[in-house]
Amino acid sequence: MKKGLRLRWRWGLAVALGACWPLAFAPFDLSFLAIVLLLALFWLSDAVTPSAAATIGFAFGFGAFAAGIYWLAIPLHNFAHMSWLLSAGAVALLALYCAIYPALSLWVAAKWWAHSRLFALPFLWIGAEWLRAHLFTGFPWLATGYSQTWSLLGGWAPLLGQYGVGLATAGVAALILFLIRHRANRRKAAAAIGGIVLLYTGAAFSQDIHWTARMHKQLTVRLIQGDVPVTENGM
Repeated sequence: MKKGLRLRWRWGLAVALGACWPLAFAPFDLSFLAIVLLLALFWLSDAVTPSAAATIGFAFGFGAFAAGIYWLAIPLHNFAHMSWLLSAGAVALLALYCAIYPALSLWVAAKWWAHSRLFALPFLWIGAEWLRAHLFTGFPWLATGYSQTWSLLGGWAPLLGQYGVGLATAGVAALILFLIRHRANRRKAAAAIGGIVLLYTGAAFSQDIHWTARMHKQLTVRLIQGDVPVTENGM
């Protein structure tokens, strides 16, 4: 009973943490929050069974997407003429589907990398995001890398793309948690600090490089505006 209560507490906390996930993205741009939330999620899912890790990841994912895509219910109601109940249900189903991917990443880490999951989790987390972006035509919203668009880690984007930035973000979260747990071990603590410094230093150097150059060639662009009255834009 006591164990079940502890697990339910982790589920509730995971949902709450997930609901904060959209704050790391525009228009809030609290990029540091992505690292904090991933660190907390990795901590919650550490030292638990694979099934427990999966449910924690699922709870986090549902909270994140329910909070991040709730507004889709508005155009479904206004343009598809669905009732509020049906439109909210459709968004909830989409959030439940998207929650499968973080659950999968935490489950695989606990199943096959139980003793080294902090090293595997960043790769599995981003791998699950890539899968979500491509499977069944894909739904890449709220991907970790986009949270760092205006942060220092965003400097990896020209070299590694959005997924590389996301990997660096998840890597920093895992390294900080590793540092907290092994702070008494000087060698491990130094390795964790070195990894964090390396990720930020590399991003800083990349930001200082001008990766594009002007071609001195005029580009003509035409924009087509959809024939939708502003009063019916659904927002």
